[in-house]
Amino acid sequence: MEQNLHETNKYEDTLFPIGMYQITKDNCIPKGRGYRNLHWHEELQYVLVLSGNVIFQVNGCDYPLEHGEALFINKGALHMSSEMTKDAKYVSFNFSEQLLCFFPDSRMEYKFVKRYIRNEALPAFKITTSVHNGMEIINYLQKLKPIYEDNTSPLREYDISLLITVIWRHLLLCFEKQDYIQNKKQIAWVERTQVMLTFIRQNYTKQISLTDIAKSAMVSNAECNRCFRNMLHITPYEYLIQYRLKVALELLSFSEWNITEISQKIGYNNVTHFIQTFRRKYGISPKQYRITKHNEEQY
Repeated sequence: MEQNLHETNKYEDTLFPIGMYQITKDNCIPKGRGYRNLHWHEELQYVLVLSGNVIFQVNGCDYPLEHGEALFINKGALHMSSEMTKDAKYVSFNFSEQLLCFFPDSRMEYKFVKRYIRNEALPAFKITTSVHNGMEIINYLQKLKPIYEDNTSPLREYDISLLITVIWRHLLLCFEKQDYIQNKKQIAWVERTQVMLTFIRQNYTKQISLTDIAKSAMVSNAECNRCFRNMLHITPYEYLIQYRLKVALELLSFSEWNITEISQKIGYNNVTHFIQTFRRKYGISPKQYRITKHNEEQY
């Protein structure tokens, strides 16, 4: 189970560090951070919804997207796809901002890239046909997917890079129409929440308290609660339970440990409490879930 919220993308070609991921409720191809998997990374990200409806949560704000709509997610933003319809599928493209600069210390880097990346006032930008240049951006994203998948094209890398840069150019025209002034309080919430989420993921097997979580970011219990409420819309304890149960799903699906062993490995000393919590969340017992997953794999 991935414990670190900071994602380091592993590119197939280290000389061309651009990645494309296709995500449904049940899968992420290639393997990466999928549905309801909160994380952040150093790359910029373009997202295009291929079917169904998806709600993305970025730095505590919801961005509902319908089929054909897109989203820009900024570097360092804490994000995940928080809700997806059964038929939903989206594609994401992750890439370094260096691609947009042409060369280090260029005028483009300082004038058109550094001004916007890792700006907490611009964690994400929703792209629809109603926004300026929205139709053009969506069309380019739709073209980007088949070009990325075509490994036979002799100019594949250039074609991908050009499209990503053209999309950024259109986004700049959108950004210029709005005033993105960074809010110091929002910046602090993001940074503190990232620290506390990492602490939970590294210590969820232990008996940790609200005070322990707050201390990891050197804040009071009240400020800890405020950060979680503002960024994730849940309490620290609710996030801890959600994460433990997410780990339990993986262990039930892929390990040979029994229910008692899994309960202990995710921080529950009382197996009955674990079973009751699991049933409240998913509507079935851990044992029933394991049987269902096993039967699904037989077909």
